[in-house]
Amino acid sequence: MDRDIQPTIYAERIAEHFSIHGYFERIYGSELSGERSDKTELLAHLLDREGLDPSEAWMIGDRRHDMIGGSANGTHTAGALWGYGSARELVDAGAEILIDGLGALSNHLAQPPSMRSARISPTAELP
Repeated sequence: MDRDIQPTIYAERIAEHFSIHGYFERIYGSELSGERSDKTELLAHLLDREGLDPSEAWMIGDRRHDMIGGSANGTHTAGALWGYGSARELVDAGAEILIDGLGALSNHLAQPPSMRSARISPTAELP
């Protein structure tokens, strides 16, 4: 079980509290019963429910469970360096890229897929 997955009802309240709920069409989380409390399972549910092609989707997260869940579901993975996980943790868990802010992510995604690096290897900069 991933300890960082909030039940949907709480995730929605958190998004409202920080005034970011308007940036999302839907907010997904686990059920109060504990269903979908595993990141891989939750992401599979989201991709299915939204009818998304995993090869065109991105899992952006700050912990290893995010990278593992994205990779297991066939999405691209981006490690967010402003969160709780270290760069080493994210790379070791399979992050395709590391991003240090939303601007960097936006710039990366704005490029046509053929122009994006297949893999940005940040390991040379890691301790």
